[in-house]
Amino acid sequence: MNTEVKPITSDTSIAHINTLADLSIGIDKNEQLSFSNYNAKVGLRSGFTVDTIKYIGFNICNVRAGMGDKKTIFSKDAALKIGVSPTTTYIVDFVEAKVIVNTNGVYLIILSSPLCGLNPLNTTERGYSVSMSGTTATMVTYLTHVKYDILGRTIDKWYPYTPASLSWNYGLLK
Repeated sequence: MNTEVKPITSDTSIAHINTLADLSIGIDKNEQLSFSNYNAKVGLRSGFTVDTIKYIGFNICNVRAGMGDKKTIFSKDAALKIGVSPTTTYIVDFVEAKVIVNTNGVYLIILSSPLCGLNPLNTTERGYSVSMSGTTATMVTYLTHVKYDILGRTIDKWYPYTPASLSWNYGLLK
């Protein structure tokens, strides 16, 4: 089998892939496959295409198990990002938002999603993780909801975004 990979287009909105094996050529096995690093590291061949999709919002949003109504003091850096004081105690919910997608039996590819929450597999990055069950993909991202301060004053701040404004980018291999 010839493993040479040649770019055939400069249009990065569509990936052309010759075989499913091409998805792993040149990708470090510890690296999460994303459309941007796929284009940069592998190049594209004809055969399959990737439909890129942007989903705004969520299907399910719940407080993570055991992570509701937590008394929390944020570090100076975290407080600055969230827009709260580092010297105040807050009541916080640590939340997970989900989007459920029927892939109709095709492969789902994680795309860079800088307007999403925090990736559960690496909470220093924006993005999401994916689990599969049959043809159902469940995408999960983490959010922080600062509900009120210790004196009961309403704060209602979300970090990094509100659930309704989340932007999930993904691809479906066709």
